[in-house]
Amino acid sequence: MGEYVKYRKTSTIEVVGKTETGMIVQNVGAPDDRREVPFAVFKASYVAETHVANPQLENNFSYHAPKPGQPEIYEQIRNKAKELAYLIDDLVLNSREKSLAMTNLEQAVFWANASVARN
Repeated sequence: MGEYVKYRKTSTIEVVGKTETGMIVQNVGAPDDRREVPFAVFKASYVAETHVANPQLENNFSYHAPKPGQPEIYEQIRNKAKELAYLIDDLVLNSREKSLAMTNLEQAVFWANASVARN
């Protein structure tokens, strides 16, 4: 076979602790994925990021699993928006403006639900 090529894992991890034998790490935002990496492996495999994480960007671009009570809030928001959507559909003639009203109503639901999830 002769020559071989070395590959390096390049996932982003968070260091969340330290033991006598290694570093406790997890994939970013995945506390269920914690594991210990021996010091020698850690030093050979990972380099520190050169930028400081922005907490708002980390929050805005991360998955937010529903917390207890949140699905019910999402449902209430969608139901009220649906009522308004039917009202608009019944009373307003088909037009570009009606289409924009529906699109913006969908966006309002999206952003309201995002606020619930992120905060």
